[in-house]
Amino acid sequence: MSISEAERHEIYELIKAATSDRVANNDMSLLPPVGWADVATKSDLASMRAQMESEFGSVRADMRALEANLRSEMHQSIRTQTWALVAWTTGLAGLIVALGR
Repeated sequence: MSISEAERHEIYELIKAATSDRVANNDMSLLPPVGWADVATKSDLASMRAQMESEFGSVRADMRALEANLRSEMHQSIRTQTWALVAWTTGLAGLIVALGR
């Protein structure tokens, strides 16, 4: 249930007439500028928090999977590079020995 600006002003005028300008201003500052349906409740915030925690959990799981994949690829690449370097070095050493004879 939301109220219009005219209804809001009417409430302000009633409070001002019953009390004072200062009290009316203070009371109106405590009311939301929109309808109460637009104000988040504690249960809304709890629900949003649960959704965010779930999303963060899935992001963490995705990051762990990416990290594991990256580690696997790096391990394989380093192993391949090491064997290529060993083969190249062995071939070069054999060539040097053959040329030295």
